[in-house]
Amino acid sequence: MENNNAQHIKLAAEEDRIWELYHENSKQNPWFRINNVNEKHDQSLSNMHISFPGQSGFNKKLSDPQSGLEMPLSEVFQKRKSCREMFPGLIDFNKLSHLLHAGFGITRPNENPRPLRSVPSGGKRFPLEAYFYASNCEELKAGLYHYNVILEEVQLVKEGRHETIIAKSLVQQNFANDASLFIFITGVFERTNSKYGERGYRLILLEAGHAAQNINLAATAMDLGNLNLCAFYDRKIEDYLEIDGVNHSILYVIAIGKEKEVSR
Repeated sequence: MENNNAQHIKLAAEEDRIWELYHENSKQNPWFRINNVNEKHDQSLSNMHISFPGQSGFNKKLSDPQSGLEMPLSEVFQKRKSCREMFPGLIDFNKLSHLLHAGFGITRPNENPRPLRSVPSGGKRFPLEAYFYASNCEELKAGLYHYNVILEEVQLVKEGRHETIIAKSLVQQNFANDASLFIFITGVFERTNSKYGERGYRLILLEAGHAAQNINLAATAMDLGNLNLCAFYDRKIEDYLEIDGVNHSILYVIAIGKEKEVSR
């Protein structure tokens, strides 16, 4: 009988570590240069979505992202932390709008070949997509949503309570019931890799980190608890988001909620 116990899985030998091979293969070399104004790359980008259009019957515009973050930046830096004690208190739609704009929003719409956003992106390729599960957000039914960056609106993907699904996707399952909001950062690899090859994968991961930190800082400025999660089962989340997991994959998860007051 086949033994499915994970303890019997043979690990790669030291000399076969995949991360090390990838790291070497993705290093920039003088004989492989990227021409940043190459028309071929700009043409390939023009054939790709700037943001997935979505097929929702429910769309809601974000509120104005230009006001509402009043905490000084120096104080935000000082207060930012990973919050592991939160509860799913009501998050108003204005705060949700700030979170999404901080991580993914367009800041200069008239730039070419693509509008600039709140995070740096290698070659202005902007490979990230944003999904979120809202369990307790003002003006939104519980459900999974997609943020359309170009239209600046949230689009309902599937309605319903999904805490059980999310719990099964997380290593620490209790977080599924502790947050008001889960933001799923995904990457569409071809947008960046079509120009940068193996190096592009590094750029996409860096960009996901930029977006996550912006969201962390915005959440902190609005007194919201936030926790970055990488301890998740990729394929379970990709099935939930209905993405293929190869060309388009989950990169990062952020839990947002109201911070509990911990007695000292």
